[in-house]
Amino acid sequence: ETLRCCDFTKEFSAAIKVKSAQEKAVAWVRASVEHITCRAVNARRLDLHLAVSLKALAVVQRQEQLTSGLEGEGIQVRGERRSASQAVNALSHQFTLEDRLPLKNGKPPMESILRKEISCRVTDCKLAQGQLAVSGRADISFLYLSSVDGSLEKMAASVEFSQVIECAGASEDCLCDLRVVAGESSLQPREDDVGEYTSVDVSLKVFLTAFLYQPCEVELVSDAFSTQAPMDLRFAQSSLLAVQEVYSEVLKKKCTLTATEEEIQKVVDLWCEQEGVQSTCGEGKLSYRVRYTLCLLYRGTSGRLLYLEKSFEGTFATELEGAFAQRSDSVSLTGLWEYRIADKNTVEASVETWVSSLLYSRESVSYLSSAGMGENAQPYPHQPQLLVYYASPGERLWDIAKSHRALLSDLQEQNDLYEDTLPDARDEIGAYELRAASQQEIQEFGAQLARFGLSFSDVADNCPRQDRTLAACRRVLDYARANPALLEKVAETGKLPMNELALGSGTERKTLERHRKYLVAILLAFTNGYEIIRGHLCQIGPGRGGERK
Repeated sequence: ETLRCCDFTKEFSAAIKVKSAQEKAVAWVRASVEHITCRAVNARRLDLHLAVSLKALAVVQRQEQLTSGLEGEGIQVRGERRSASQAVNALSHQFTLEDRLPLKNGKPPMESILRKEISCRVTDCKLAQGQLAVSGRADISFLYLSSVDGSLEKMAASVEFSQVIECAGASEDCLCDLRVVAGESSLQPREDDVGEYTSVDVSLKVFLTAFLYQPCEVELVSDAFSTQAPMDLRFAQSSLLAVQEVYSEVLKKKCTLTATEEEIQKVVDLWCEQEGVQSTCGEGKLSYRVRYTLCLLYRGTSGRLLYLEKSFEGTFATELEGAFAQRSDSVSLTGLWEYRIADKNTVEASVETWVSSLLYSRESVSYLSSAGMGENAQPYPHQPQLLVYYASPGERLWDIAKSHRALLSDLQEQNDLYEDTLPDARDEIGAYELRAASQQEIQEFGAQLARFGLSFSDVADNCPRQDRTLAACRRVLDYARANPALLEKVAETGKLPMNELALGSGTERKTLERHRKYLVAILLAFTNGYEIIRGHLCQIGPGRGGERK
């Protein structure tokens, strides 16, 4: 009984839909046979049915304009800084590997090659000064028919290769996702001087695809507002890619094949087919689901050649260190490491799956794409107000400033808070006591104002609307604070000493009379120990935000 080989090539083409069409995209594609059936129609014809899967990764350098700042009086900008990865370059390179492999270990000359298996793996990769240096090897094994006695022999060897590729932007701080695929190949027996085929000429096309990434910081504007007038804001969505690392490891599994027809006399060939790996990231783990088919060609005790195959699946998990990736894209290579005949019907094989995974995260961000004042936008009315605002833990200073059209810097300085989100950790007893004291102080201050026939609304409506008037009232307050007797006189009599305040501060009397209600309020706030009110007393108006008074 002999074994023969039929080798032919069938071309195919396929179109894969991608999310966005890009002319300058660089794609890595791997084709693999998922399923195959073979039926002998007659002595010279075979019908084959194959299911082929294609796995593709396309990378394109895309430029996108992001707003990083706005300029203008009274404009407040919320900027954010995000960590991301920039696609430095993507390239595809192919070359032909040729070599002559002599039969070794005293193996007999060959008559014909029956089955071949070729795979490629990168062993080293270096980036420097715009060049990519790649080293690797092609692992070649084949089953052949001996020309001496017609026996079946197995031969395995490796051919090393190295390539230096020009790659713009390549540097030592780049992360390289390098993928290699063995393409078309040819193994031709070579005749020696005595007419025997004792070597093989190898010709192999090797396809290298490299994707280079570099860490970067992205600055964008996520929100904005104006303290002076409404703004027309437009937002856009984008996706930021953050590549963390290329993680490689070897997954090992022991498999058992049991022969049921005849006892195993000799293992002729043992190999893996229909290999595939699925990987997922989550909860700090990188998980794999590995599947492949183990094929056994053996000679039974009757001398017949018999074939046996069995599918295997395995799951593996690896703990990840550092920042956890959200996604993974893996390439793999499964091969037989060693085997042994455990008993007359069983073969135990150790199978290794080499996996290289690109670990990355993809974040959707919203950013300000354009901003401006509308043509018919009316300025905000200048309505200063006395404001005491009690913020809750978890609120953002930005939201508070935006809702009251205040300067964020003023809120930070006045409250000694420089984190955007107010802390959750609170002194509940202290917070309760502060609220109770504040309520009591406000009630007392309201009663004091009532003695003058005033309310909080009256004071807010009487606030100065011009900077020069506000500066004049400031001079009156400074003069009164420098003369405590005046403050006491106001509190006792309920009247403002107009002449004395005008002369002492250098302010016109009519200005004092026009803003009497406002002056009474701020002078009373600096008497009788209104510490909490003085700490929160502010004017909020267009273009100035909250300013301490």
